[in-house]
Amino acid sequence: MWGGGSVAAARRAGRYGMGLLAQANVPGMQEEYERSCHQYGHEPGVTLLPPRDTHTVCFVADDVERAWQQLGPYLLHDTRSYAEWNPDNTTSAGITSADTVDQLRETSRSHRIFTVPEAAALVASGEMLNLSPLCGDFLRTKRGPTSNALPNRSSQWRPLPLQRCKGRAWPAPCRA
Repeated sequence: MWGGGSVAAARRAGRYGMGLLAQANVPGMQEEYERSCHQYGHEPGVTLLPPRDTHTVCFVADDVERAWQQLGPYLLHDTRSYAEWNPDNTTSAGITSADTVDQLRETSRSHRIFTVPEAAALVASGEMLNLSPLCGDFLRTKRGPTSNALPNRSSQWRPLPLQRCKGRAWPAPCRA
């Protein structure tokens, strides 16, 4: 997957025959991605062009309060870093003007911590649940490089069955 929030990023993803996991839905990105794929002999792959309020950095926890205490500083670091790198960006998901964890929690639609039932309902409805265990370097600094879950991971959480979507396997219902 290739990331980015510009028509040029879409062009690069198409050139290399990669899916496009964009941080924004900039006009012309989808068309440029498809054009570039075809120009370089690739079939367009999975494409995500999220509106600014899309949940793009998600965590799931039994205790959301505790999770915000643990993860909040890392999520804030992530949003502030992207805001500094993109000072005039008004289209990308994940960029916020929040200065504190409390402000981020209150205002952010992109950086979210869900309960297990909330996450299950989101996925069951066909929505995306973009888990981001490496966000803000949280796991490397707090749990080690091979960990894949919060310390309070739920015993109720089960892997979702893979479903086929446009020839690719996805762990959630597909909107083709």
